[in-house]
Parts: sequence; structure tokens; C-alpha cells
Amino acid sequence: MKSIPRVILCATGLVSVSILFLITMPVEREANVVGWSYNTTRNTTNYIPVSGNWTASLAPERGVCDRPSLLVMMVCSAPANIEARQAIRDTWGSDKKIQGHNLSAYFLVGETNNISMQVFNVEASYLRSHQRCQV
Repeated sequence: MKSIPRVILCATGLVSVSILFLITMPVEREANVVGWSYNTTRNTTNYIPVSGNWTASLAPERGVCDRPSLLVMMVCSAPANIEARQAIRDTWGSDKKIQGHNLSAYFLVGETNNISMQVFNVEASYLRSHQRCQV
């Protein structure tokens, strides 16, 4: 009679372990994006043009690739948002070293048809810091 409770206990334990295993299994799901259906592709090359005239450049004297970084933040900005970029540099966007790891922020700035704004923006950004990518 003692073997029946052991069988029940073993069966209960086996079922419990199986349920825990199924619950904790990783499930790969794509994030829901507002306005996209389930079958919409998340492949970014379908949405971002990669033709020959789409380029980005970093100021080479900055030495962006010379030091490994734990986190590199790319901040998108319009050319006219000079004050906003400076506020970011003065606050959370400045280069930091936390627990021996480098954290860096760079600005991804679009082009403008306003030539004077473009020239001013390039010169001002170069003088402040070399944290700028031109797209």
C-alpha cells in the first residue's frame, strides 16, 4: 500500500516539472507595431533606401572606433535643432564611463535644402564636439 502514494507523488512531480518547463520556454514573438498587420515584414531594408547616394559619415578625428563602448546611442535630429542637441550634450548625451565601460551618444542629422543652415550646422557641430553623423 505504500507504493501507491509514491506513484502518485512521482506522477504529480513529473507533471509539475513538465508544466514548469512549458511555462518557462522562450517564445519568439515580434513586437506589435501600431498600424502594421501580423504579416507585415519587419525587414528594415524594405523601408530604408540603401542606394548609392545614401551615405553617413563620422568625423574621423574623433576616433569613434578606437575605444570599445558598452552602449552607443544614436539620436535622430533635424538640422535646425541646434539648441536641443546642445541640451542633450550637456545632460545625458555626454560621453560617460560607468563601471569601466564607455557610453557614447552620437547625432544622426538629416540634410536640409537651406544651404546657410547646413553650413552653420556643420561648423557649429564641428566646433562643439565631433558627435555628429551626416545623412
